[in-house]
Amino acid sequence: MSAKELKFDYASSSRAGCKGCKMKIQKNELRIGLETLFQGEHTTTSWRHLECFSLGRKYKDIDPKEIEGYYDLKKEDKARVIDYFEGGGQKKSVVDKLISTITDSEKKKKQDDDGDDNQVYDYDAEQQKKKNQQQKEKKKITKPKLKRKLSSSSEEEDDSSDSEDDFDDSETDNSGSDSDYEKEKAIQRKNQHKKLARKKKSKGKSKSSTEINIGYTPEQLLKFKENLKLYEKKTAEYLKALLGINNQPKTGTKDELVLKCADGKTLGQIPICSECGGGKLRYDIQTGIYKCPGYMDDDVFQHCGKKFTNEQIVRLPWIDDII
Repeated sequence: MSAKELKFDYASSSRAGCKGCKMKIQKNELRIGLETLFQGEHTTTSWRHLECFSLGRKYKDIDPKEIEGYYDLKKEDKARVIDYFEGGGQKKSVVDKLISTITDSEKKKKQDDDGDDNQVYDYDAEQQKKKNQQQKEKKKITKPKLKRKLSSSSEEEDDSSDSEDDFDDSETDNSGSDSDYEKEKAIQRKNQHKKLARKKKSKGKSKSSTEINIGYTPEQLLKFKENLKLYEKKTAEYLKALLGINNQPKTGTKDELVLKCADGKTLGQIPICSECGGGKLRYDIQTGIYKCPGYMDDDVFQHCGKKFTNEQIVRLPWIDDII
């Protein structure tokens, strides 16, 4: 096989799914694509996580440096690619990949939480903020006062000298107010830059390749990880039988059967779609969203596509005994 069929890239969004583990490839995460010819005319690319791509006999002798996009990768990712190819490219199972991703996500979240706890209350900044607010209120009062004095000076000629004095005083006050106003604007600009910097930092965190959205609470996530390890040791025949007695779909690879059983034991049986009354809902563990694919009614396929959230679905008790 030729290296021209393959290419490296960083995911431009989190929409594409990995053809290996079926999970979403997170934005900016390293991926490897396999290009194939569709209907003899169009080229399509199927994407996988690096560790979900099996070299096997087809690509074991390929030099990764010959693959398109290799030299555009980051230094650490180049080393990661070389290590993977030199190691024979033994892909991770879906279960290993999911556990690894969840663990990395938990570590990242803990680090972020610890960072937030270490933030110190800035007393001087709070006092400056209050002072700026007071200056702003003073400026609002000063300008209407100046207008009233100008109006009174035009109506009363006899008190022109007094009015001029008042006008001069007002001008002085206004000049000082303008100075305060400029200072206030400078502080506002500085604060705005700080907000933008924090926003960029927060945005950068959300793009981390270790982050993943899981449709479980922290307690459910721990149980889910335990159940993954439990069912990974079972045979495919056992898992299909278990899904059968729980009225769940029995199709898919061994890894997919493990995921379905682990999810069922964690949250319970997924019920039939309440919208169409016949579709078996599919649960996306990364988003926590249920979607109905529709169902066959005799010889006619009934489309549905209805989506539900966790709050809208009531799971049934999971049966964990096979007689």
